[in-house]
Amino acid sequence: MLALWMTPETHGGWGLFDPPEDYVGDQIPTNILSQVSRHSQCWFPTNSQPLGLSVYRGREPFIEFKVQIPKASVPEFLQKSPFKCSQLSSNNRYVMNNGVKWWHPNTVRHFQSGEMDISASTGLSLLISLDGSRNAIIYMRIWTR
Repeated sequence: MLALWMTPETHGGWGLFDPPEDYVGDQIPTNILSQVSRHSQCWFPTNSQPLGLSVYRGREPFIEFKVQIPKASVPEFLQKSPFKCSQLSSNNRYVMNNGVKWWHPNTVRHFQSGEMDISASTGLSLLISLDGSRNAIIYMRIWTR
């Protein structure tokens, strides 16, 4: 089981710019949807397909997660997320490129995006790609302070 939120104290310390741990395809832990759901307070449909995960364990740890869901499930995903009462933007991107090969939100043409604090110590940025005809791609960045 991948521990997403270990602290520098429990892990032996990290530098500010430690390289991320990247997981794609079969490398993605099988329990990742439940872990990301718990930390982001978002619900994922049962047929969601995780596409990539980066875990950054620096002084201000965060994860970046990319998942594919059926486009028809986007309204329910939003309704069961911290963004249920928030207006998402189709003009401002709250998730940007980071240099990781599988992470490319800047190429998305049609999207909904937002950012919010979901607790006193956790924030969530989201960009939902609506470019596909059947599926939506969700880019999430979850951070702690």
